[in-house]
Amino acid sequence: MYKKKLLVATDTYPPKIDGVTRFLKKTIPSLTEEYETTIIAPGFREEQEPIGKARLVCLKTSEKLKMAGYSSIRPSLKNLKKIKMLVKGSDIIFTQDLAAIGALSIYYGKKYKKPVITYVHQITWEQAVDVFSIPNSIKNILSKFIRKIVLHLYNKCSLLLLPYKKLASELVAKGVYSPMKVLHLGVDTERFIPPENKEKAKENINIPPDYKVIGYCGRLSNEKNLETLTEAYKEMKKTYKKIFLLIVGSGTEAEKSIFKDIPHMKITGFRKDVVPYYQAMDIFVMPSLTETTSLATLEAMSCSLTVVATKVGYIPDYIQDRVNGFFFPKRNSFALRKKLEVLIKNNLQRQEIGKLARNTIIKRFSWEKTRQSLKKTLERF
Repeated sequence: MYKKKLLVATDTYPPKIDGVTRFLKKTIPSLTEEYETTIIAPGFREEQEPIGKARLVCLKTSEKLKMAGYSSIRPSLKNLKKIKMLVKGSDIIFTQDLAAIGALSIYYGKKYKKPVITYVHQITWEQAVDVFSIPNSIKNILSKFIRKIVLHLYNKCSLLLLPYKKLASELVAKGVYSPMKVLHLGVDTERFIPPENKEKAKENINIPPDYKVIGYCGRLSNEKNLETLTEAYKEMKKTYKKIFLLIVGSGTEAEKSIFKDIPHMKITGFRKDVVPYYQAMDIFVMPSLTETTSLATLEAMSCSLTVVATKVGYIPDYIQDRVNGFFFPKRNSFALRKKLEVLIKNNLQRQEIGKLARNTIIKRFSWEKTRQSLKKTLERF
C-alpha cells in the first residue's frame, strides 16, 4: 500500500527541549504509521537520533547565527538545495514555525504546489525581537518587519494549526486569511505527577528539605523575562532565609549571568528528565513576555504545583486567577514578590490550588486527543 510522503520541517530538535520538540516527540511516532515521514532539522550535534521511525535529515548549522541560544542553519547553497529537494519530493509539508527551515519549506511548498500545514507554536514577531537586547524603538521597527514576512508566509499555507482559539481572531485582524484549525497540545499526566514526598524530592536533587523552592523550567532567553523573577527572589531573600531558586534549563553565558551571586539558587542546565525538578518545587513561576500554550506551565500544573504566571498567550484560558493559579503583570517584580510571599507562608493554600491545577490538566489536556486530531487533519490532504 502506498504511503504518502510527509515532510516535517522544524528549526528546533532534540537535544533541545522546548514546546516544539515535545510536540514532535509526542506526535511523530504515530504519524509514521500512516506516512513515510522525513524530518528536516538543524544538526545541533554530530549524532542526533530520529524520532520514532521517521527519517532524519540534518542541516549544517552556524556558530555565529543564533536566536534564543539556538544555532541557525548555515545560509549555504547546499542547505538550500536540500530543503528544495525534500519539499519537491514530498506529498505534504508540515512546518513548525518560521525560522529559516520553516520559512523556506513554506516558500518551496507553495512553489511546487504542495499542501503546506503550519503549526503556530509561537508569535514569531514577538519572540524574535525579545531575544535581542536592543532599544524598544528598534524592537518596534524590527517587529513590524518580521510580522509582515510572517503574515505573508502564513497566507501561503493550506492550513494553520493553532494552539488556542483566540489566536485565530488575532491573526485574522492582522490580515491572515488562510484556513485555521485549533489543535490543543497535551500533557503526559501519568509521567508528570506530584511527588509522594516533597521533602524527599528536594533531597534527591540536593536541596535542603526544609527550604521552600521557587522554580522555573524552560529556555533561558530574553523573552522569558527571568530578570523579573530574580529581582523578586532577591528582595524576598532579605526576609525569607529558607527559600531556594531552581532554574531548570540552559542558555547562553550572558543569560546565565543575571543569576550571578544569588544565594541558594541552582541552574541545572539541560536535563532530559525534568520531572524530578518539578516535583522538588513548591511554586512554579512563568514570567514570560510571550507564549502560546506554554507546555512548561501545563507540566508544572500536572505535577500539582501552584503556578504564578503572566497573562500571555493561551495561559489565561486554562488558569483561573486565585482558583487554580495566579497572575501578575509583565515585568512587575514587586507584584510577583507579593504573590510569592503569600504562597510561601500558606502551605494549605498552595496544596489546594495545586490539586485544582492538576485536575484542570487531567480533564482538558491529552496527547492522545492531539494525535488523533492531527491524523484526521492530515487525512484531508
